[in-house]
Amino acid sequence: AAGLETIDGTVKGTVPYMSPEQALGRMSILDRRSDVYAMGCLLYEVLTLKPAFASDGNVLELLDRVRRGAFPPLEECAPERLVPDALASLCKSAMATEPSLRPDSARAFGEALRAWLDGSAERDRRHREAERLAAEGRELAARYRQLKTEVVEAERRAQAEEAAFEAWQPVSAKQTAIDARRRVTRLEDDLVAAFADAASLFNAALAQEEENLSARHALCDLWRARLEEAEREGDRNVVVFAERNIRRYDDGRLARFLDGTGTLELTSDPPGADVLLSRFEERLGVLAPTAERSLGQTPVAALDLPMGSYLCVLRKEGFE
Repeated sequence: AAGLETIDGTVKGTVPYMSPEQALGRMSILDRRSDVYAMGCLLYEVLTLKPAFASDGNVLELLDRVRRGAFPPLEECAPERLVPDALASLCKSAMATEPSLRPDSARAFGEALRAWLDGSAERDRRHREAERLAAEGRELAARYRQLKTEVVEAERRAQAEEAAFEAWQPVSAKQTAIDARRRVTRLEDDLVAAFADAASLFNAALAQEEENLSARHALCDLWRARLEEAEREGDRNVVVFAERNIRRYDDGRLARFLDGTGTLELTSDPPGADVLLSRFEERLGVLAPTAERSLGQTPVAALDLPMGSYLCVLRKEGFE
């Protein structure tokens, strides 16, 4: 297990495959896991191009480090080499000082190596990382939804404070309104940040696993909320941008939403009103009702309508 040589009376060399239990002289407990340790040492050299244990002359110090399992961490031994996480983890477990913490056999060690070579271990790692990032993103997306509610309430309070201030009052009397408006601004900043951070985490998850459904669904829902908000605000540019992002990540779950089909139900008091439906279409820059059709009398059951703007006219004899 040890490769030592004497040069000019000085002991030099390495103990590349000696396990801690061998270095301690505990021959009675040697088993297949001692061989696994040796395989871990070999993998260490493959990954770092350096032995786990080496000495310039003090063999006793060298053996002491072997007994303690005191080898340089992979990431410190060869920081310039990009060691895959799965292989680094396998190497560390194989070189565990306690035999029970190592892979149980050379076969188990080999299967772990083969899994990495086949890509399954790396895929599993990427999936776990994607799920972790998606979970963090969902927390921020929930924060974004909460902030939207807080912004609406803060805006309402700010408008009420501003409406209560009279022009003839001194500026000092406006402090409450100023503070309320500043709160709106802070919340809006937090809202934008929460959206950006959530989207960033979802995109990071998809960088780990492109087809991760957790991240894709959450990202689509986030952009859907932004699209609906932009529609209420009449911000056409954001609507288009949000829709493109939804289409990019949707797996068909939001197909009906993207298609724009809506549902119309009508009731009236009293019932029995005749209903005429027209769709608004742009003509020379003006929206005009077209294609008038009868929907019968109220109540009108759920009726699917394509995305657009409509005019409903209800008529009943004796009523305006």
